[in-house]
Amino acid sequence: MTNAIKFTRIGTIFVLGKITPFSQDELLLTVSVSDQGIGMKQDEIDRVFDGVIDKRSALSQSLNPYGNGIGLCFCKEICENLNGTISADSTLGVGSKFTFTMTVKKAFGHIDARARAPNDECIDLDSP
Repeated sequence: MTNAIKFTRIGTIFVLGKITPFSQDELLLTVSVSDQGIGMKQDEIDRVFDGVIDKRSALSQSLNPYGNGIGLCFCKEICENLNGTISADSTLGVGSKFTFTMTVKKAFGHIDARARAPNDECIDLDSP
């Protein structure tokens, strides 16, 4: 999320969370963050989770002095430790989309799911 803010000077940042059934006692959590920032070239996407930044790239020049390029490496490690995944899709000059998934245990019992959703729809966590 902070990278989306950091690299989007003008534009929109979208955060989408989705919960789907995974097993009898687990749910699959999918979260995507999309931005209209500077984007990345394919070779930068291929290395973005490595924690090593080529100081000559446009991405590293944009980072300076705001970071050292290891945040997404930590995100990847956390996701993998939680048996999840993280991926990136990006187009230079258009923006980027980062998505992570992980399984979470269902909470059994009554859950008040009256969280506000678009159009004031009620989110039913008990439905399959």
